[in-house]
Amino acid sequence: MDIIKMKSRTPKKTVYLISSVMACVILGLVTFGIPSVAEAANSTTAILFSDFNAHGSRDGATSFSGISWLTNGVNEKGITTSLSPGASVQQSGARQNKDRLAVDRNIDREGPWTWAVAFTPTVEELELETLTFDYQFISNGGVNQNHSHPDSGVVKVSILDINFSTLSTVEIGPLGTSESSSNFGTGLVADFPDVTLTKGKTYILWFTASSQSSVGNNMSIDNLSLNGSILI
Repeated sequence: MDIIKMKSRTPKKTVYLISSVMACVILGLVTFGIPSVAEAANSTTAILFSDFNAHGSRDGATSFSGISWLTNGVNEKGITTSLSPGASVQQSGARQNKDRLAVDRNIDREGPWTWAVAFTPTVEELELETLTFDYQFISNGGVNQNHSHPDSGVVKVSILDINFSTLSTVEIGPLGTSESSSNFGTGLVADFPDVTLTKGKTYILWFTASSQSSVGNNMSIDNLSLNGSILI
């Protein structure tokens, strides 16, 4: 399956505003397992990563909770926005839902869902480069899809500042094709237009899943990694 990677070196001049701020919940902070800042300096490394294993979120909740993050060069703020209205946590169905972010919302028929996490650089400069993730299409009951879902699964990833102004954004997909093998994917890459973040400022990673189909499909994500170069 070919995944389109979009990259632009033209600086953005337009600033977009997110019209509403979602409610926040408190999560735990874990900082281990990623190379040290000194080891990662001036080379691409994972600065924010989670495999979402055993996150323990309640089925039907409007926010994911209990997520452990590995960090390097940033502090994960312990805050994520709730899922967008009409979306909820999907724990029932496939056993893998306990170890991934499975969302109970039909992206084909009911519309997109969004989810986000805030973080703050602890180094002087941090140049974001990519976001990588896995995905799995699931049914309304949370079971892995067997039949193909062409034109479903459009992912948009944005970096926002604390005022919810967009600093960088990239869209990939649709991920679904006429082949059932496209119901899942690993190591997908969202390649950011250049964006450099500064120490002490809070930023938001904003993830949106949508669709260009009307058949019916839900979506889960896993092994999410925000990658960049630590400039020290």
